[in-house]
Amino acid sequence: GGWWFWDPVENASFMPWLAGAALLHSAIVTERRGALAGWTVFLAILAFTFSMLGAFLVRSGVLTSVHAFAVDPQRGMMLLAIL
Repeated sequence: GGWWFWDPVENASFMPWLAGAALLHSAIVTERRGALAGWTVFLAILAFTFSMLGAFLVRSGVLTSVHAFAVDPQRGMMLLAIL
């Protein structure tokens, strides 16, 4: 087996990592040069949003995957209500 299959669940976890990496780089530039402050705030919000969206999509069973965590549609509604 491979280590990455481009599965929807894997992609849902990859997006917050990309946004978080961009956030760290942007925060360093903001600290050193005072530039990109708006982008830093935007990337922080984006990383958090991707994390919540990914958790909802994976745990609700909306995404069909080899990583099947949920089969009950009520669980997705409960997670949506919490968010």
